[in-house]
Amino acid sequence: MINLTVCIPTFNRKFYLEKALQSVVGQLKPGDEVVVSDNGSTDGTSEYINGLFGNHPGIVYKWNEQNIGPVMNFGKVIEAASNHYIFFLTDDDFLLPGALNSARKFFEEHNVTAFKTGFYTYFEKGKSGDLKILTKNHVTPKNISLKMAGKILHASHVLTGFCFKKELFSWEDLLAFENNWYPSMLFMGKAGLSIGYLSEPTNVHTWENETFWGISPDKRDELNQGQVKTLRYLLLKKYITYDHYFELVYKHYRSWPYEKNKLLFEQLTARDKMKVTFLKGIRMVVKLNHYLKRVFRQKPQ
Repeated sequence: MINLTVCIPTFNRKFYLEKALQSVVGQLKPGDEVVVSDNGSTDGTSEYINGLFGNHPGIVYKWNEQNIGPVMNFGKVIEAASNHYIFFLTDDDFLLPGALNSARKFFEEHNVTAFKTGFYTYFEKGKSGDLKILTKNHVTPKNISLKMAGKILHASHVLTGFCFKKELFSWEDLLAFENNWYPSMLFMGKAGLSIGYLSEPTNVHTWENETFWGISPDKRDELNQGQVKTLRYLLLKKYITYDHYFELVYKHYRSWPYEKNKLLFEQLTARDKMKVTFLKGIRMVVKLNHYLKRVFRQKPQ
């Protein structure tokens, strides 16, 4: 049986962290661990953890004397993991029952370097939620396509439920560029096509609150910069093939229409630039057609 490390970076969110930790501790097997990297919290996080879990053999608590920034803390929590297999959990999310066993089984049964899991989204302001899954069936390196690889990589911007082998981690890659809002996408991309997708939900992802990075989710232009830089870097370092990059650019371009996306085109051939634009145009026509059908559809007699 493989052992898992649940990595939880945190900063001044003791209210959320309590639920996150309570959802994990009952699922730990002998040899598993939870590593919490506290980025200099001042809200009583250390008192809470030391008071309730100070003697727990499976919980490792690391505290930074000062806030070193979210990207550095992301690296610190991975670096502190003693196990090779990692399940990432942000401090405002929590696991569903059986989540770690499901992740463990997926690692054991499939030759996968990294994978993402399905999840439920909880909208904190709207007090509602929904299920988020890419596909009803598991995806493994044996049946993955470039198109699905693109979907999985983009889905990995949600840190919780990002599972990977520690071998993907390197400080060199993590610090290669500034404002990398999505380091999980970087490491998922490094795995190439040795990735998968666990279709069953493993966690509840809290939304409509302050992001892990300390900026509003509404600031899509700023958040988008991290995705753009990540995709360009993956191709530059030859972690992915050109064909893989094209699929990622197309998926990104049609989903997030922001100014910085033009930088993604610099690595494409002239033919592929036209192809992406054409495919997006077709998609817009299809969406408009579906919309018009709904508007003008006659009610049943």
